[in-house]
Amino acid sequence: MRAYVEIDIEPGRDVIASAEFIRQIEGVIEAYAVSDKCDIFAAVEAPDFKGIYELVMRKIQVIRGVVDTRILPCIEFEDRKASVTKDIESTFPEGAGPPL
Repeated sequence: MRAYVEIDIEPGRDVIASAEFIRQIEGVIEAYAVSDKCDIFAAVEAPDFKGIYELVMRKIQVIRGVVDTRILPCIEFEDRKASVTKDIESTFPEGAGPPL
């Protein structure tokens, strides 16, 4: 499973160095200092949401200077695409369905 994490760093900390440090953590795919509501935007992966949560809480949230994190889980539909496409196509007469 993949999720994105918004990370807030306390004022005065080196955000770029913090992003570089976070990038080294196992399970972190990418981490960038950004100019937005958060200071660092990271992509993380784990087998399931529990793994994502543990990664964020045990390896990112505990870093000195990290003041808050928000997990944005990705919702993946690829596993269901074939069955959804089949269901949609079966609704229409042959050749009359929507372009997929």
